[in-house]
Amino acid sequence: MVKNIKLRTKLILLFAFVFLAFILIFEIYFIPSVTKTIESQVESKLKNIVQVAISICESQYALQKSGKLSESQAQQTAKEIIRGLRYNSNGYIWINDLQPKMIMHPFNQELEGQDLSDYKDPTGFKLFVAMVDVVKKKGEGFVKYQWTKPNSNNNFPKKSYVVLFKPWGWVLGTGVYIDDLVAYENNIKNSLRMITLFVLLICFLIIFLITISISQRLKQVEEFAESLSKFDLSLNKGLNTSYNDEIGKVARTFSNMSQNMKDMISQIKQVSLSVFEAAKELTSASNEIANVSEQIALAISDVAKGSTEQANSIEQSSQRLNKLSEVIEVISEKMKESYSYAQTVFNTINEGNLLINSQEENMKNVKEIWQKVESLMNQFSSMSTEIVQITSFISNLSKEINLLALNASIEASRAGEAGKGFMVVANEIRKLSDQTSSSAKQIGNLLKNIQANVENLTAGFSSFEDALKKQDEITNDTKQAYSQIIELTKKLIEIFEEINQSIQASTQDILSISTEISNIASIAQETAAATEQTAASTEEQTAAAQTIASTMKRLESLAEDMMKKVEVFKV
Repeated sequence: MVKNIKLRTKLILLFAFVFLAFILIFEIYFIPSVTKTIESQVESKLKNIVQVAISICESQYALQKSGKLSESQAQQTAKEIIRGLRYNSNGYIWINDLQPKMIMHPFNQELEGQDLSDYKDPTGFKLFVAMVDVVKKKGEGFVKYQWTKPNSNNNFPKKSYVVLFKPWGWVLGTGVYIDDLVAYENNIKNSLRMITLFVLLICFLIIFLITISISQRLKQVEEFAESLSKFDLSLNKGLNTSYNDEIGKVARTFSNMSQNMKDMISQIKQVSLSVFEAAKELTSASNEIANVSEQIALAISDVAKGSTEQANSIEQSSQRLNKLSEVIEVISEKMKESYSYAQTVFNTINEGNLLINSQEENMKNVKEIWQKVESLMNQFSSMSTEIVQITSFISNLSKEINLLALNASIEASRAGEAGKGFMVVANEIRKLSDQTSSSAKQIGNLLKNIQANVENLTAGFSSFEDALKKQDEITNDTKQAYSQIIELTKKLIEIFEEINQSIQASTQDILSISTEISNIASIAQETAAATEQTAASTEEQTAAAQTIASTMKRLESLAEDMMKKVEVFKV
């Protein structure tokens, strides 16, 4: 899909993507950073304004310390000076103390002298208490709340900066209305957006014009390349080669290539005519030489045939023996590999046999441990039986004690006042007897449960013992099977050794026979070689003459084809 889009469209889409990415980055990153910068500047401005009021208080406090003014005079002078301070047409500074009580407010003088502890904005927020808390903790800080604008009856969100002047316990503050700050920020943002949009439009227009220029020049190069593909070298005047960029270099390259191809085609046409005429003359001469050489070669080749056939038959026999020797060598290599595999199997089986023996030893150890566990369980069962008997004895003893306590309480009641103390003792003994009887019953129930679990374990032990016996039988059978496999593997290795020895002896015999036949074949080949050399010389001469003739024909044909193909180019 992308391959079919034109280059101009691709460039425009690319630049459009870059512009959109720039706008997104501008809105997501740059605009919020501008907002933060404006807010930090406004906060810094509020701090500087309050610091001016603080410096006024410090100068009056210095006069107070020097004795030139009393405290009330210094404070009154500072208040009046700060009351007259203005900025941004409606910006002002107020003063309250840590009670909090309003000391001075330039636009709301009825608050002066009032206790502001319960003063709230329309949302119920105690703003002056919050200011006092901030300056007590940090000495300065920002507070957000709602307040009436000067020359307006409506409340607006406001952010104020307050600072504590410790010598007099004054809290000096000033603030900015958030809607004014938002309006200022929006004006800055809109101005930046308009400037950015204007710059982007100019850039887009410049890039669009550059893209059209590139597209037109590429179209000229494309048309010229298409004419070259149709063997037309006459259309090189339409290329604009005055630029020094990449497209201009490509256009100049195409123009130079066209001129060079024109010169080359003209030269090829002239050479083709000369080659075509020379090829005709050489073709007739080479045909006459080939006919004479062919007659001489036929006479000599009949003499060489007999010797060659004899040498070939001996050589074929030698080749067959060599192939047989190679086959036997391959069989020998395979037998060696089989022998190696058999030894590996034998070693693996020995290792398995050792593992079976170690498993048998482990099974013996498991049996011994199992017998010890079974003995301990039997002891535990007998001990549980004895504990049950003891518990039964305790239960009977508790019943007898209970009867004695009952009789004692009866006798104590008969004794009247003298037997009251003894009756209390008898009741306690009877309670203790009841508790002992209850505990003995619980112990008996627990022991019954333990005996039932012991019986279940004993039954499980018998099942496990049967499984151990079966495992012993399987281990013995596996051991016997491994012993049989070891014996068979030993016999197989012995057979492999005997076969390998026989193959080596046969290989030696075949090599001897093959050497003798090779000697006979070499003698026959030497006899045939002398005759074949003469025939070969004549055949080579004939072949050379025929090759020259065929080559000249091909050269004549190629020259004619070249002339036809060169005619296709329009110079």
